[in-house]
Amino acid sequence: MKVIKIILILFLFSSCGKETGSKIVGGNLSVYFLERSDKDKAESIAKYWKNNNLIAVGKQDLQLVRFQDGYELRLIAKNSKNVNKMPFNERKILSDLQRDISDSLKLKGLQLVLCNSNFKPIFNINQ
Repeated sequence: MKVIKIILILFLFSSCGKETGSKIVGGNLSVYFLERSDKDKAESIAKYWKNNNLIAVGKQDLQLVRFQDGYELRLIAKNSKNVNKMPFNERKILSDLQRDISDSLKLKGLQLVLCNSNFKPIFNINQ
């Protein structure tokens, strides 16, 4: 049931219009990364997405961005205007996903961030 809810939420995400950084591609999923040293982490995220059946039917893009205190995993919101009105239960699912990715891949300080089609952050689920 939880996986189904996560998949439904992921249908909110669509592909980006502007490519940013290097990328790992697998079918409909592309994981972009800015630092060459993060290639292994991007591959791990792509494998996590596949192994947990999170790959959407349509094109789906993620971006891994490193900061001094951790990482942002940026997801593109299909409807960026209504992201701030996301129901609590959907925020909870994303928070659980964030925690599971962080724990599974040992990415300390990981934050999921919803973005527009150019990976510009519009909503951080932790704020």
